[in-house]
Amino acid sequence: MTRKYSWPFAALACLALLLVSTWGAESPSPIPQPDFTNDTPVPVVRIVDGDTLVILLDGQEQKVRLIGVDTPETVHPRKEVEHYGKEASAFLTNLLKGESVYLRYDQTKQDRYGRLLAYLYRAPDGLFVNLEIVRQGYGHAYTKYPFQHMELFRYYERQAREAGKGLWWSSSPTDKGAWQK
Repeated sequence: MTRKYSWPFAALACLALLLVSTWGAESPSPIPQPDFTNDTPVPVVRIVDGDTLVILLDGQEQKVRLIGVDTPETVHPRKEVEHYGKEASAFLTNLLKGESVYLRYDQTKQDRYGRLLAYLYRAPDGLFVNLEIVRQGYGHAYTKYPFQHMELFRYYERQAREAGKGLWWSSSPTDKGAWQK
């Protein structure tokens, strides 16, 4: 009699183990909140597009390309303005106009175009700008090159897609999520 009823319990135990082991798979790591007490914020000079801006660093203007995020093009010399590109640029402008930022770097400090590659945190509230663009649906996680917070960015891109935020919104169900690189 024990044998007759033990296989369903074993199956339930395996299922429970599987659920427990995958329960946190979708959960993101905490959003990083670095300590900026010893940092000096740098002013934002202007926004180039949704994922590039100019800051004033050590008295010189420096272009910054945001790590981990890609937005639709608006100023590429060989491409037309892409769908939702102007909105992404306006979003970044609204986040950072008249603001200063803290910079954090990943593995590579500059790209092949001489732009700084950085994570930006808005001063004084510490908003993680790169992630906020993805979280609000104004860009997607740029995963061509590995970066420290890749899984966090992927998680929030999925959330934005599922919620139909920003560039993932469409009035037509067949167009939903149509913008892709």
